[in-house]
Amino acid sequence: MSKSDGYAGKIIRINLSEESIKQEALSEDLKSYIGGLGVGTKILYDSTPRNCDALGPDNIIVFMTGPLTGNTVMSGRYEVISKSPATGIMGFASCGGFWGSELKKAGFDGIIISGIAKKPTHIKIENENIELLNASDYWGKGIYHLKKNIDKRFVAIGPAGENLVKVASIIDNDERSAGRTGMGAVMGSKKLKIITVKGDKKTEVNDPEKLKELTKRTSDRSKDFINQILIDNYKKFGTGAMFGIAHLMMNIGIQNWQSRWWADHVKISAQEMRKKYFEKQYYCHRCIIGCGRTIRKGDELVHGPEYETMCALGTMLLNSNLEDLIELNWLCNDYGIDTISSGGLIAFAMECYQEGLISEELKWGDSKKAIALLKQIAQKQGLGDTLANGIREAAEKIGGKAKDFAMNVKGLELPQHDPRLGMDLAYATSSRGADHLQGQPHFTRFMPIKEFGQEITTSKAHVIKTHQDWNVIVDSLILCKFGVAPQGFMTVTDIIDILNAITGWDFSAIEIRMLGEKIFTLQRLYGIREAGLSRKDDAIQPRFLEKNKNFDEELEAYYRRRNWSIDGIPTDRLLSKLDLDKPEWL
Repeated sequence: MSKSDGYAGKIIRINLSEESIKQEALSEDLKSYIGGLGVGTKILYDSTPRNCDALGPDNIIVFMTGPLTGNTVMSGRYEVISKSPATGIMGFASCGGFWGSELKKAGFDGIIISGIAKKPTHIKIENENIELLNASDYWGKGIYHLKKNIDKRFVAIGPAGENLVKVASIIDNDERSAGRTGMGAVMGSKKLKIITVKGDKKTEVNDPEKLKELTKRTSDRSKDFINQILIDNYKKFGTGAMFGIAHLMMNIGIQNWQSRWWADHVKISAQEMRKKYFEKQYYCHRCIIGCGRTIRKGDELVHGPEYETMCALGTMLLNSNLEDLIELNWLCNDYGIDTISSGGLIAFAMECYQEGLISEELKWGDSKKAIALLKQIAQKQGLGDTLANGIREAAEKIGGKAKDFAMNVKGLELPQHDPRLGMDLAYATSSRGADHLQGQPHFTRFMPIKEFGQEITTSKAHVIKTHQDWNVIVDSLILCKFGVAPQGFMTVTDIIDILNAITGWDFSAIEIRMLGEKIFTLQRLYGIREAGLSRKDDAIQPRFLEKNKNFDEELEAYYRRRNWSIDGIPTDRLLSKLDLDKPEWL
């Protein structure tokens, strides 16, 4: 293939135990998985031994861009992939900002890191020059300290990752977060504190004139009436624009999902935040929406809470103190810890106290206690030491009926979209645990992807499978989901045309859908290999199934749609269709 294909063409392979650095070509076989999540899935599946310790030297962590990264609108993203210490299956997290585009400008599509360093380490990348530096001076420091002292694009962990908190995140210098599945703990286990990148190269594409035409076409569509209304709201209020509507739909977690309505939610709304604390909006690379919020926190300008954070650390705790919500968000960013999981853990602890399972006083709405507990989680102290292992392990340790309200799927705490509105099956079958980014049937069933044969009347199982397969592709390209179908202004046809113009390929919609199915199936196989995933794991807490008595039937319909067995195992026929080898352990 021509080098004018949107790729930088090289990846970096680093073994921290051996202090070795290698540069190698991005193979055609890996390119067949496009990039980002697809390539990371293939590398993780092939490169790690069965049942490896997620926090041990044999696990790898992969930072991967895609062919669209930096080459078109909504494309300033990268993906982080590893075995998750929280779930024991494949973990991955997507992140915006500028770091992914900068990595490609340095001449690399991705980084594969294995081993454990002898001392805290800084990977420094400046074009072809790559060094392993001593990061001891930064160890123990928070993200805001790094922001003040490092003038290059970086991704890093805070103290939570250093302490191997299993819900630790990776934060970049724009305070964007690769938040889910504990990727920060994997970095911490390798004593890898920070990766800085600086580059000045330009990625070449196959048909620049066609790409320019397609980019203009999609950008112009963003100005259509409905798209413009949505984008204007994101520009003004960020992702928090959804907060009030979601509450009206009873689509957010309140009091650890015990309630469906809370009048005080208006006190922590995006409108209140804009009125009292807003400073300016900001954009990720090549973004035309600009959903980032910079707000005032005392004398500092910091990243403002997103929709998920407003719910997880607000409504989930009955926390109506906006100032304390901002403090909780700031602490999560500084410690490097996932806001969704943090809110889920604290809400779980509050319900444990409510039910008499723990003695530490944690009353609903006590935001000061929530702040104190968050610090304990990051530092693995007191009750925080139990919660730092993730909600599933915490519930097992606390015992009693705690597991009934430890809201998770496969060990991953629930995001802020109510399972009772149709997300139950989507969460239960997601490849990384409870995941709102692989399928949202309560919204997307009314925005069918016609290129994949979906209609408004399509079954729930069909909608979820279709969107899971499509979102795997989006995370492989990589694009921001606010800009793409079904909810965004870029259609599936637009995106395939852009991919083909950049790479010189000739993908059809059917071929793209099948590739998404292949990657999703490979993720399922990884979960079976590492954790024995089966039907028993595709489940959700009883609280969410009180009004859905048909969950088992829906799950079986989903398995049939996927061509999996009644136990949730991909069939030989499916593996053959997708050109995947059947492993000897299956």
